[in-house]
Amino acid sequence: MSLTIYTNPAPLNQYIPVQDKTFVGESCESTEAENVWLRFRDLPCRLQSMKKLTTFSFIVLSPSQIPHFREGNVMRQGIARIILSLPETCSALEIDTRGEDFDLNLPPGSFHLCDAIRAMLPRLKHLRLRTRMLCSYFYGEKAVITSSTFDSSHFRPTAAPNLDTLVVNCVPYSPFHTVIRLCQNVQDAQPILAECLQALVKQGKYPESKRFYLLGSQNYHDAGQSTYAAFNRRDIIQNTTWTIPCRQITDNEDDHLIRMPDGGEYLSDTITIAQLAEGELWQETTKGIRLPHAVLAEQEAGTYGRTLKHLPYESSRDWKARNPKTSCTLWRNETATGVKLLDAERRDGITGTLPLVEKTPTGWVRHGSDLVPEQGRLSA
Repeated sequence: MSLTIYTNPAPLNQYIPVQDKTFVGESCESTEAENVWLRFRDLPCRLQSMKKLTTFSFIVLSPSQIPHFREGNVMRQGIARIILSLPETCSALEIDTRGEDFDLNLPPGSFHLCDAIRAMLPRLKHLRLRTRMLCSYFYGEKAVITSSTFDSSHFRPTAAPNLDTLVVNCVPYSPFHTVIRLCQNVQDAQPILAECLQALVKQGKYPESKRFYLLGSQNYHDAGQSTYAAFNRRDIIQNTTWTIPCRQITDNEDDHLIRMPDGGEYLSDTITIAQLAEGELWQETTKGIRLPHAVLAEQEAGTYGRTLKHLPYESSRDWKARNPKTSCTLWRNETATGVKLLDAERRDGITGTLPLVEKTPTGWVRHGSDLVPEQGRLSA
């Protein structure tokens, strides 16, 4: 039995006079928002009675998917309360707030969302997380984190003997302008999470683990446009990183180009390309149910309505056929040189952020963003 909950982040800026603010928080803007979040107060009791529940997903819609939406938040304490109410049969958990979560003013060391996730860890087979903040307390206790280091001398890791797949998406908002932060700390969480998870894998804390991914991103700072923004899919088990290039090629938000490790080239919006870069270890069915890919693969097509819903992306070949008069610098340069100039790169290690740069073939030079024959440039 699977349960997927999709919800809007509650709009901000107006106080709602309710005693239990676990789900609503201190400020909302409408009766509609109040109704959305107050109804979750009864959810923990209902979850406890679902004795056959195996998979639970809690998905917050992106603001871009909500008409006329400005800004909002989801209470992390409310999500923690839901997680703690899940029955023992639940072995697959997905929490995706798209960065729309926040804590009340909690003193250091207070029980928070990461503690609730850790309580479930020993029985989980599949786990996917994307939140505004995350810390090492989701897989252990007694960690000491300074502004730049992780002190493991007193750290008590939580064993996860059944964990098959783990995905931590560290890109909560716009893919190339925000990063996940450590709880109660402004520091980028990615390096510490990656290094500590890898250490725990080597220590045998996750004996059944097959795929552990952390997805990050890196922006570009290059007026000539030869350096590309990229997703970094960090494989904790293999100690490698796939750096996957991406760029918006028109003024349309749906026209983000991504080149995948398998050589595929696709265009879509930022939500979809992030899912592609993540590796699709969790997928959605045509009935809106979110499930781990491993669970879907075990089911016959159509069983219990679990027909896979394909992501809304388009191959570059189809896109070019629809837009024959539109191109981008990369395509023009590749046509001119007859050489493929940019690929996803497999790199050693799990913390590097080297720029991903479009190649410049021998005999060619850059003139602004374009490649021109070296002799032609000298003649000009």
